[in-house]
Amino acid sequence: REWQSDTLPADQSGFVEMHAVGIPGALGWCFAWDGGWRIGVGAPAFFKPHLTETLDKLVKKITAMRGSISLLPVKTTGALVPTAAFWPRLGKERVFLAGDAAGLADPFSGEGIAAALQSGAAIAEVLSHGWPNPLQKYRAWWYNNYLRQRRLSTLLALTCWKKDARFFAEISRDRVWMDLLAGLMDGCSGYDALWHRTTRGCLGRMSSEVAGEIEVDMPAVK
Repeated sequence: REWQSDTLPADQSGFVEMHAVGIPGALGWCFAWDGGWRIGVGAPAFFKPHLTETLDKLVKKITAMRGSISLLPVKTTGALVPTAAFWPRLGKERVFLAGDAAGLADPFSGEGIAAALQSGAAIAEVLSHGWPNPLQKYRAWWYNNYLRQRRLSTLLALTCWKKDARFFAEISRDRVWMDLLAGLMDGCSGYDALWHRTTRGCLGRMSSEVAGEIEVDMPAVK
């Protein structure tokens, strides 16, 4: 769910703020846009009844930090975030899709901000090179950088299909699990680390052919 305002002080830094909102698996964000600010909260489905209350608290916190007393939004929005398990629709002909529009939200964590930024940067990269087949290059980038992680994420999502309060209560007792979950939510780590923790073994890197990845002559987007 997201709250949009045109009364907060302008900001041209380009930073995206990430906020803890009091429950594992949920994430708050804040960033500037052309018309003002966008403040939002993403959470697992079981948290939906408390989403509005949580967003209101985050809005009050952020507006107070910025010295604003107006809490009247331009509008509020909310939606379920779709995800494509293995084969996202990345575009057609001269049309490219990124982020949620391409179904790139993570199947397990629901994280979508990092995927949106990285896929958008990848589109800019392939277009800037002037390649004759930029959409094919973009698809190759996704397969090379995301396919393996998407498989592990989907497996975990199926294993823990109903992530309820009990699920998060269990993992919140372990600092290592919490750190891993935080890394997944902010896009700073993949599922290999989580797989290592789960199996308590050494998961070797497979070759790109075995993993189903495609080599591409474009550097990974960091």
